[in-house]
Amino acid sequence: MFCKNCGNRLNPGEVFCSKCGARVEDGSSQNSTTEGYPVQDSKAGKNNTMAILSIVFGVLGFFVAGLICGILAICMSVSAKNHIKSFPEEKGENLATIGLIIGIIDVVVIVLYTIFA
Repeated sequence: MFCKNCGNRLNPGEVFCSKCGARVEDGSSQNSTTEGYPVQDSKAGKNNTMAILSIVFGVLGFFVAGLICGILAICMSVSAKNHIKSFPEEKGENLATIGLIIGIIDVVVIVLYTIFA
């Protein structure tokens, strides 16, 4: 039997390819566990990093460099939302929305402060 990902020859009973690490799809094993532990895709269900960073920069904007951090938060949240639409297995759309809102608040507060101060 050969790996469908890289073509490496597989030994009987292997669950993962020893060369590329891809999961072996042999059809004989209906159980999705390896040595008693569930096998999970490393990307499935992860929050988008850009969405988390948009919140971080948005909150940071309240304390340091509000305009710059606010703009970064807005850009990162829009980028995260577009990425999540392309890769629906990733989570974090609500986080990206929160980052967008906080970034907009940062920018509006700095602009209003500049005008009225």
